[in-house]
Amino acid sequence: MTKVLFYFLKYSLVILLSASALAFNPWMNTDIFEFPKLLFLIALNCILTICTILDIAISKEKNPAKKFSPEIWLLILLILGNILAYIFSIDQKTSLLGSPDRFQGFLTNTNYILLGLNVFHFFKKYPEEKTDNIFKWLIAILILSCSLAVLPYIFPLTFPFYYFTPGFFYNRVFGTFGNPNYLAAFIITLLPFLILTFRTNNLPKKLLYFLLADLTIFTLFLTGSRSAWLASLCAFLFLGIIKVIKEKQYRILIISVAITLTLVSGVIVKTLSSSIPRNYYESHNQIERLSLKSNNLTSIKTRFYLWKAGLQTYLERPLTGYGQDALKNQMEPYLPYYLQANEEFYVDRTHNEFIDILLTQGPLSLIGYLGLIILTLIKSLKLFFKKNQTGLYHIAALTGFISLNIFHFFNFSSISSNVLIYFLAGYLITFSQPSPPSP
Repeated sequence: MTKVLFYFLKYSLVILLSASALAFNPWMNTDIFEFPKLLFLIALNCILTICTILDIAISKEKNPAKKFSPEIWLLILLILGNILAYIFSIDQKTSLLGSPDRFQGFLTNTNYILLGLNVFHFFKKYPEEKTDNIFKWLIAILILSCSLAVLPYIFPLTFPFYYFTPGFFYNRVFGTFGNPNYLAAFIITLLPFLILTFRTNNLPKKLLYFLLADLTIFTLFLTGSRSAWLASLCAFLFLGIIKVIKEKQYRILIISVAITLTLVSGVIVKTLSSSIPRNYYESHNQIERLSLKSNNLTSIKTRFYLWKAGLQTYLERPLTGYGQDALKNQMEPYLPYYLQANEEFYVDRTHNEFIDILLTQGPLSLIGYLGLIILTLIKSLKLFFKKNQTGLYHIAALTGFISLNIFHFFNFSSISSNVLIYFLAGYLITFSQPSPPSP
């Protein structure tokens, strides 16, 4: 029975992770991209939860948990914050599932928390040699996601690629994610698994690896997400520094510094360049976005406006927030004219995940969420410096977790990025616990 439950847990988790990236609605190529992902999240999380409960029930451990760990208390705080936010929401109908283009409602947030608990149980219960295969699946999902994003860029009017044509986002690719930033967040979170865990002396496999790594980095470039590059480079620089401190290994730090200097040089050259025709940049939007000219600094200024407006709006409902996904039109009095709602768009995010949580779910949820992230980082780093040999997947997960949280500081989350946050948190926290006997 335990073996059957293991396979149910494992492949339900693999399918859930796959669906969070690849599920889309073929009848809607610009809207409601998140809804199929939400359906898979709820359905597969139900299976995971049932299997976890059964697995615990038939476990031979007499006392599986004598007391709540700090992580559980933080998740309880997060749940309480969400319950209060929903009860006192200014729009409970919207807050239940979330707005039609976000679907970050009360039920969605509850499923994220359940997912984190299920992941923790899975990696806690079963030994690494049985679970490491999941990360190979993640790498395969990453490659497939990048392929589905790049092919429409090359063949924009070819079936079925016109579902994901970059023309919807100023020639920025988005694939099955519906938004270039969502795809960029997914790439930078899983890129460390592709880069850090590859080990082989086989020449054909090495060539294939470099080809796949090039595809992934090229796709990241085509998303046009500057904050994704910043987040990924910061995470790899941090990894390089702690590798030097612990192991006196300079390779990752040197490569990260070299890439950073190369990109900075490219930005400076692009900013100062006047010899290349302007129409070239207009047709290559990703290159144009590297410039520090005034037009491209608008997004930075916009974020400052949104952060300030978000904090001012929060002060009107400081205890419970406005309710999940219930921010539409609430920040209008504090926004500059060019950001105020019109027939084409409205503002319901601040481009900072932490301020968004404070606004929509209240301070209890933010404390629980931030506490979980900080505790995960502290325990992971303590383990890294304590153990003589830290597993490659653990290091990759830590790097991806840092990348995604830096990215969330400048952007808002999606279903796919939240699935990864709770998946990686559950996995990383597992390693700070005493290892169980093999089932």
